[in-house]
Amino acid sequence: MSSALLALLLVLPWAAVALEPAAAPPEPLDGTCPAGDRSCAGASATATGKYYWANQKGDLNRTGLSAHAVPFDLRRQAPAWRWTDPEPGVIRATPLIDDRLNLYMSTINGRVIKLSPEGSVLWTYRSKYGVQPSVPALMDGLLFGNTEKGWIYALDMETGEEVWAVQASNGTASDTASMFAASGVVVAATMMPVEGRQEAFQTNNALVALSSRDGAHKWTHLMTGFNIYNFQGASPDDGTMIFMDSSGGVYRLNLDTGAMLWESGIADRQASFFTTAAAVVGPNDVVYCVSNYGDNGIVHAYNLSDGQPLWRTNV
Repeated sequence: MSSALLALLLVLPWAAVALEPAAAPPEPLDGTCPAGDRSCAGASATATGKYYWANQKGDLNRTGLSAHAVPFDLRRQAPAWRWTDPEPGVIRATPLIDDRLNLYMSTINGRVIKLSPEGSVLWTYRSKYGVQPSVPALMDGLLFGNTEKGWIYALDMETGEEVWAVQASNGTASDTASMFAASGVVVAATMMPVEGRQEAFQTNNALVALSSRDGAHKWTHLMTGFNIYNFQGASPDDGTMIFMDSSGGVYRLNLDTGAMLWESGIADRQASFFTTAAAVVGPNDVVYCVSNYGDNGIVHAYNLSDGQPLWRTNV
């Protein structure tokens, strides 16, 4: 995405609309984990780390649903403000919004930029660990990101200072994966060497979980037979995480231990049934997935509790 296009897209949803009634701006959240306050680190993401847009698609379920309405036609109003990147960087990560309406943007060339609700740059972090392809995540006053050199790091949301950084592997694929952060655990997709296994191209084949407090290693989940592309972990915020592999397989892991609770999905899938899509957790305890099956796109659903298939349809 070009800097110019980004500037046009950064229209605050509560800006006045000439031909439509103006919506009141959201109020800062109360009773949450304020940016920079790590005293509640490790607690439930819902109870203490609730931000307006804490990760890719907003909530832990990855539904992309927001409680705040936006104007139907953004072309009918001028931007409340605009910011143009002074560097030739590429921004493809979802902007994140904290409890005080500050905006956090990650660039491919290794920067994280915090903007105020009025569009002023509050701080800029420059990674020492290479480019960063993934979408960061916010939790408990910290921002979590990773880089192509296999590093995972945490920043103080208030100051932009690095709190910890850990090299979890020798490399991470350059697809647009998403960091996952919940219940005091940070999960990232990465590449791990497997003896006798040669990949046709660089792709993530493992998940690494670290403690959000200090980056201590908790567990590693190595994929067998299928890899991960555009990793997007989802959760009903109960200490578990659901994700989909790049061919339509669905998994549920215990966040604390990494133990597999169930594996489901398309049983006869093949590695060639490649997809960039992911799984989401619905409010009705159903896991919804979109993937490919041969030459057809499919939507399939599973019971959250045990992974049992519910239905499947071609699209």
